[in-house]
Amino acid sequence: MGNQQEGQEIDLLKVFSLCVKHIVNFFAKMGRWLVWCLRSAYQHRKYMVGAMVCAIAFTAYWARPTHRGYQMENELRINVLDAYFFSDMLANLNHMCQNEDRTSLAKSLGVGLDVAKKLSSSNAFYIVDKMCDGTPDEVCYDTYKADTTKVIMKDRLLVSLVISDTAFIDSISNGIIRYFNKNPYVCKSNGERVSQIDDQILSIDNELLMLDSLRKYEYFKKAATEMKLNGPLIVSEKNKELYYNDILSLEKLRNEKQYARAVYSNSAVFIRDFVLVKVQNKYIPTFILSFFVFVVISLGLAFVVDEKARIKAFLER
Repeated sequence: MGNQQEGQEIDLLKVFSLCVKHIVNFFAKMGRWLVWCLRSAYQHRKYMVGAMVCAIAFTAYWARPTHRGYQMENELRINVLDAYFFSDMLANLNHMCQNEDRTSLAKSLGVGLDVAKKLSSSNAFYIVDKMCDGTPDEVCYDTYKADTTKVIMKDRLLVSLVISDTAFIDSISNGIIRYFNKNPYVCKSNGERVSQIDDQILSIDNELLMLDSLRKYEYFKKAATEMKLNGPLIVSEKNKELYYNDILSLEKLRNEKQYARAVYSNSAVFIRDFVLVKVQNKYIPTFILSFFVFVVISLGLAFVVDEKARIKAFLER
């Protein structure tokens, strides 16, 4: 038993030392590579100056204000159907943006062509309820994978838009709501939902009227403690007190239905103004990335020039 444990300890030491050796070798190679890059950059200073000039020129063109993208996000509250359906509708808008089909995009949003050109992309991300308690916990920015520990909330989505001018965000967001409401399936489903709410409110009003009439009848027409209605039905003082609670319950239910009718009459609605979360194509990040790319290209070009004779001899062999 002791020999077995000792053998395991020796194996673990070998594995640990081997890992340390590979890590040291990796950093040593990285150090040599960085030293070679610095020497090459110093030896080919003209190429580095050229790389910087190219990076500055590219940054001035690519990061110009008219080419910047502003990523803005908002939560979409869904009142009919579910999040999957509205996510697909937003994906259709994104396809139009990717294909630069501005005419179809303008028609779908009900906006002018100049406004449609400002929209670069539209994406929807599911909001996940990890605690399964009906409240949002996180946004699923990646592809959603089915998991028993989290549930997609079907009544909301996070909508992310990339536009080239924030002054048009209101026109575009209103256009997206119009795009939802113009869909025949959404329009019919939402119309039926609103109609059902109206019917429920009317039914509650009728029940309240009947209870109120019965209460007034008992209060004004019958002074006795007990009275007989339609044969065997007996209504006492205790029964009369129950009418008040029933009326309060129905009024509360009617207020809830009226609130839903007033606030959730549309198929979907953005719950707040869009928030700017990221600015794309800014000067400094664009310059850093482009300068790195041009440096790599310049070093490659310098290597080809230095080894021109060997490369030519290799090709003519």
